[in-house]
Amino acid sequence: MHGRRFSQKIDSLKDRLADEAAKLRKEAKGTPPGIERERLVRRARQAETGSHISEWLRSEATMSLNLKRLSLTNARLEVLARTKADLQAQFLELMEMREQFRTAQRSADLQSVARARKPAPGVIAATA
Repeated sequence: MHGRRFSQKIDSLKDRLADEAAKLRKEAKGTPPGIERERLVRRARQAETGSHISEWLRSEATMSLNLKRLSLTNARLEVLARTKADLQAQFLELMEMREQFRTAQRSADLQSVARARKPAPGVIAATA
């Protein structure tokens, strides 16, 4: 047998903090002046501040700002991805150029060795 599921309406954080602040202020009014009363007033102020912060975080301006930051972050990521791709292409191009240089250097070295081994034209005629 399945248990019933009750849907319970939950107040927003802003509302719960505002209610808590009101409750604490009411309790502080009934408390004689002293450390306990100051503690209750401080907790009420903290709850009110939390309520205001919660309201500010849920505001359209903040959400709009967050969306702008998100789109800016995405744009930066796209630039970085393009930069990475460009750098990879440049790297491959440089590696290819290095290989071509090495091949040309080997070829030049072989030609100089061949020239060094090849007797001068006058020397061949003298021996023949």
